[in-house]
Amino acid sequence: MENKMVTVIKGLIENEGRVLIVKRSLVDEVGAGSWETEGGNFTSEKNWKRL
Repeated sequence: MENKMVTVIKGLIENEGRVLIVKRSLVDEVGAGSWETEGGNFTSEKNWKRL
């Protein structure tokens, strides 16, 4: 299996003292059932240019 570098971005969404967190699906391959802040990944340079 080839290792691949992926850039990941996390964010914290707060509104009136409340923070948004999401729960991963119980059948997710990574971190099933865990809670985390919103985020995503960028797999191409084109995505960075849109920021």
